[in-house]
Amino acid sequence: MDLIGLLKKREFSGNNNIFGYRKNKGKLVIHEEEAKMIRELFQIYSTRRNGLL
Repeated sequence: MDLIGLLKKREFSGNNNIFGYRKNKGKLVIHEEEAKMIRELFQIYSTRRNGLL
């Protein structure tokens, strides 16, 4: 299937190693245990201004 077809079906065809997600039948599903860490990192970055710049 081509990229346009995958997009229309909302399927993901890329790398399986996306932190915070798992691939299930071609769709990305949130991996809740890892997603908690991602949310905390974004919270720290957005509220404490501990960015790189």
